[in-house]
Amino acid sequence: MMEMKKERDRDFIKAVEREMRNPHLRGRGMREIVKAAANGPAPSYYLTYDRVMKMLPGRESEAIPVGARSARGAMWREIHRRVLRRMRRSGVRRSDAVSMVLAEGNASSFFLTESSAWVLYHRLLRKVS
Repeated sequence: MMEMKKERDRDFIKAVEREMRNPHLRGRGMREIVKAAANGPAPSYYLTYDRVMKMLPGRESEAIPVGARSARGAMWREIHRRVLRRMRRSGVRRSDAVSMVLAEGNASSFFLTESSAWVLYHRLLRKVS
C-alpha cells in the first residue's frame, strides 16, 4: 500500500507540473493549479485488488458504504460503475472485472478535495526541498 501512495504522489506532482504549463491557467495562482491537477485524470486508482473487493457491494442494487458526497465516495461509485459495465460487456465475474478495471486505471481524477490536494502538494514540496 505504501508503494501505491508513493506512486500516487509522483503522479500528482507530475499532474501539477503539467497544469503549470497549461496555457489556460497562465497567470492563475498555485491553489487553482493544484485544484486543476487534482480534478484532472489520474493514471490509476491507487488501490489494491483486495481493498476494492472488500469495499464494493456484492450486488448491483447494494449501496456503496462510503459518504455520498465525499471525494472517496465519488471514487468508489466510479469504480463500481466501471466494474458493472465490464461485467455486462464482457460477461466476466465481478472478481475478473475488478482486476480489469484496476489494470486499466485511467481514473477520472485523483479524488481529492481541494483542501486535501493543497495539503498534499505542500507535503510533497517539503519532501523535495
